[in-house]
Amino acid sequence: LCGLAGALYVPQVGIINPSEMSPTNSIEAAIWVALGGRGTLIGPVLGAGLVNGAKSYFTVAMPEYWQLFLGLIFIIVTLFLPRGVIGLLRKGDR
Repeated sequence: LCGLAGALYVPQVGIINPSEMSPTNSIEAAIWVALGGRGTLIGPVLGAGLVNGAKSYFTVAMPEYWQLFLGLIFIIVTLFLPRGVIGLLRKGDR
């Protein structure tokens, strides 16, 4: 799965260099998983879509607040949605 993600990522960005694996990018990937939901395959995909959608908005509208918003997402999800959005949706199914 990681190899497939890498194969899809390179054509999108054009070139890979060591700065692509910075702590900020690694933390962002961890937030994808936390927001979407751990323990599922669709959860991190959903989390990546939500976080990258927010990133697209914030980097245009308020670029200086993107890192702050990312940290707030992580804190809120950790405290109030421990199973992520998928866990919230599954809870609603019951």
